[in-house]
Formats: sequence, C-alpha cells, structure tokens
Amino acid sequence: MTARVLGVISLVALIGVCALDFTGEFWVEHPMFAAVLAAVLVAAVGAAFVDRYIARRDAARWQLVAALALGDMHTQAEAVWRGLLTAVGDEHADTITAPEVREHAIHDDLSPRIFATARSAHGRADLLAVARDRTDEAGEALGRWGAIMLQGGEHAGDLNAYVALFGRLYKLRQVLEDEEAGKPLELGEDWVAQRTAKLIDLGAQTDEEFMVNARELAPVQSWIGAPDWLREPAPA
Repeated sequence: MTARVLGVISLVALIGVCALDFTGEFWVEHPMFAAVLAAVLVAAVGAAFVDRYIARRDAARWQLVAALALGDMHTQAEAVWRGLLTAVGDEHADTITAPEVREHAIHDDLSPRIFATARSAHGRADLLAVARDRTDEAGEALGRWGAIMLQGGEHAGDLNAYVALFGRLYKLRQVLEDEEAGKPLELGEDWVAQRTAKLIDLGAQTDEEFMVNARELAPVQSWIGAPDWLREPAPA
C-alpha cells in the first residue's frame, strides 16, 4: 500500500515537473538536478507498478486456498440455517437449498413454528444445542482460515460476513446459556424468536454468497470429470 501511494505521488510530481519545463527556466539552468529528480520519480513510479504486480501474483497463488476456505465457511453457514430449521421442527430442513429458504419461510409460514419453539423451554434448549455446536465449529474454521482470508485484503468482506453471522449466533448462545444457568431470560422469548429467524435468513444468504464466490475462484469444471488421457479398456 505504501509503495502504491508513493507511486501515485511520484507520478503526479513527474507530470508536474514535465509541465513546469514548458513554463520556466529552472530546469534548463539546473540540468543535473532535473535529471536526478526525474530518475528518482521514474524509479518510484516503476516500483509502484512492480509492487502491484507482485501483490496480484501472490493473490493468484492463494486463489485455490481461498476457494477451499470459502467452501468450508459455506459448510459452516449451511449448518446454521439447517440446524435451526430442524430445531423449530421444519420437515424440509434437509431437502431445501439456500436460495429457497426465504421463499420457503414465507410460503410455509415458519413464523408459528419459530415463536412456539422460542416460547418453550424445551425448544430453547434445542436452539441452545445448535448454537453451541455451530459456534464451536465456526471458531475452529475461523482459526484455520482467518489469516488466509486477509491475504491482500481481497476476501476481507467474506470474512466480515462470516464473523457477523456467527457473532449473532454467539449472542443467542450467551442469552440461552444464562437462562440455563438459572438467570432470567434477559431479552425475552420474542427476541429469541426474532434472532432465530434472522439467523436462518442470514445464514442462507451467507451460505449462497460463499458458494458463488468459491466457484468463481475454483470453477466446478476444474474439479470434475476425467482427464483426457483416460480411455475405455479394449474388449477382452
């Protein structure tokens, strides 16, 4: 980043030096100084381009690893919305896909199921079990991939979306764990219902985005099918 900023400043300065050459006699009267300054500015501009090239090359080297990281994060996000749908008693939890979740929630009206679960002690225990399992798994995945996703800053947005999803889930876990420890339900049953619905919705959205981004980095075609040298064995 520093090299790029220096390059931009140097390019502006070099243009300024060239422009002043037409309007003043200073550079004509000090040719050595003008030559040294121009050489330094040109070198700085070149260094900025080289720095950018190296950064792009390094990002390309990490592309496949980033795709694997996004695939893992997609799996974690998928487990959130499927787990919560199962906890509220949705019989389609294992069969629908992430893009279908919102339409399914509206068409099948999941609201009564979600509120009934949140207003039941047994239902909240089921939600807590999902929140515990998923936040523990999410923390391990974050440890595996966090540093990779920050390489070059190109995937920081995906990492931020992942943390936002599991930060919300962890808050649900905290509230339900406090209740389990004998404390009053801090934010109320309806908050539990609202947070559960939000996590189902956001989990499906994040899941879909991660899958799309992973496939852009590593197209499915590069992983499937046989190599062109494979031939059917000749009949005996």
